[in-house]
Amino acid sequence: HQSGLPHYDGRVVVGPERNPRRRPLSDPLYALDMFSASPLEFAPGERTNYSSYGYILASAVVARASDQSFDAQIQQRIARPLG
Repeated sequence: HQSGLPHYDGRVVVGPERNPRRRPLSDPLYALDMFSASPLEFAPGERTNYSSYGYILASAVVARASDQSFDAQIQQRIARPLG
């Protein structure tokens, strides 16, 4: 990704409430708050680096657009049809 957003790998991070803690990012809204509070690692477009934030952002978009959780959409549209 070329966004400059850092990769979240489960280490202790500083969330929107500015308290360092280990927290899974299963809640997209919490994750988006945390990402917006994180400094960029580099200017957007400057280089390419892996970041998990894009996937979490995509899950938030799917959840908002469908009025269902990302997990529910995966089950309904992918897992169940595959059997």
